[in-house]
Amino acid sequence: MYKLVNRQNLIYFYSIGMIGLCIGMPWSNVIMSVGSIWVLCVWLIEMLSRNLRAKKGEDVSWPKRNKWVFWGLFSLTLLHVFGLIHTSDYDYAFNDLRKKLPLLLFPVVCYSMLSLPGAMWLWLKRFFVASLFVAVLACFFINWAWWEQAHFDVRELSVFTSHIRFSLMLNLGLVILFREALQGSFPKILALLFGLVYILFMWEVQSITGLGLLGVLVMYAAWTSLKAKGLKAARSALILLCSLGIIASSIFVGSAIHDHYYSGSSELQAGKTSEGNDFECELNKRYRESGSLVYCNFNRYEMSLAWNERSKVPFTGETRTGGRISATLMRYMTAIGVTKDYQGVLSLSDEDILAVEHGITNPQLLEQSALHQRVDQLFFEIDALNSGDDPSGKSFIQRIEYWKTATHIIQKHPFIGLGTGDVQQAFNQQYEEDQSSLSDRFRLRSHQQFLTFWVAFGVFGPLMLLLAIYLCYRYRKAENSFISLGFLLIVSLSFLSEDTLETQAGVTFFSFFISFLFLWPIASPSASEKLPAE
Repeated sequence: MYKLVNRQNLIYFYSIGMIGLCIGMPWSNVIMSVGSIWVLCVWLIEMLSRNLRAKKGEDVSWPKRNKWVFWGLFSLTLLHVFGLIHTSDYDYAFNDLRKKLPLLLFPVVCYSMLSLPGAMWLWLKRFFVASLFVAVLACFFINWAWWEQAHFDVRELSVFTSHIRFSLMLNLGLVILFREALQGSFPKILALLFGLVYILFMWEVQSITGLGLLGVLVMYAAWTSLKAKGLKAARSALILLCSLGIIASSIFVGSAIHDHYYSGSSELQAGKTSEGNDFECELNKRYRESGSLVYCNFNRYEMSLAWNERSKVPFTGETRTGGRISATLMRYMTAIGVTKDYQGVLSLSDEDILAVEHGITNPQLLEQSALHQRVDQLFFEIDALNSGDDPSGKSFIQRIEYWKTATHIIQKHPFIGLGTGDVQQAFNQQYEEDQSSLSDRFRLRSHQQFLTFWVAFGVFGPLMLLLAIYLCYRYRKAENSFISLGFLLIVSLSFLSEDTLETQAGVTFFSFFISFLFLWPIASPSASEKLPAE
């Protein structure tokens, strides 16, 4: 029996589960679940075999760990357990607890398992960045193979998991590659290739969250490296470079604002259409394309007649991306400056008709960068907000609706919250009370982790989350652990715009890496992740 549960075999079994998790995290919730269950089983075997291994002369003493970090992370699970006391929807509550099991599993396992060799952490990082690289290539290949279906909805480029969660993983991959390449434990050419592919994916998927985190991490890496080398003049130059970057970004945004709002004509067109009918203008709709008002100077009846002559897809039908043909055509004709009447539709080329059927609203955007396209989409959502239209399916103004709804709930239950199981129920009720224009399938929770915790657990929810983050930061700050603090920066910033801990992929990513980075029971941090102290 001892031959099966000795230290060497336990390390081998642990390695299988952990490598499985690192490989499977970008790919599948099922693989993450299997890996988590495997690690749990190995841990249980280790705990049950302690006496037997001690009798055989094996050292089973507990490795040195930081108990404050453990209790900070463990408190997040306690919040969910205490939240059962005053909840009413236990089906939802226990389902939420099941989904949050990684919050309990990985801190407990990493706090109490046997001391593992530091080389294992190095291999876990290698498997993680390699799996990310293969997953990105697979996403590109799948979308290339089915180009017709996937080209115009960039979020579908992330095939295996949410593009936001995937972007968080890619940013951690970049942090690992940067540190490992500098330390020489990962080939620099390979690290550069992997990093460029990661960044290209976030660019193509138009992930503002991912690219924003990347910018913060680049500044953090530069600042930390210069600080470690004591280069004060270089740090001043970095501050100047950041300032220039902010100015350049402001110019870019200002140019985009000008192109969207002020580059065209918005005056009501005089006279009649080519068929002798009046032009219409709906001034309450503030949508613009290429500077011109979309719902101004048009005749919907004439457009419908001409469109139905040109296309097999009816004017009242949908594009291949799920949008309305009528709205897409209106935006497309505004963008290219064609009169929005019968003759205007007839003047469109066959390529224009096909573009509208595919959901393209502005052909000029196809020649611009993915970031410029995402900024233009953001302006369109702001136009929808100013027009008082349905925010459903528009990520930015949906978040405003979510945050507003969460704030209203918090005002009713600021101190103890609603409990673990009543969060979605409370949101549904508040949407009804606010007479929200969101359609049912978009009536989700707050999409902001601190607000979600406040709704569920009262004011102590976000405070405990902040405390856990602070304890982790304080523990690794003195060691200048670049990977650990980089990861903490990624997840902390993600909490501001996402409810990262409310999905299996998000909570497993958070719990696995924060536990192994801050509770890994080895004598000292790996040399490959530690920067020289100042």
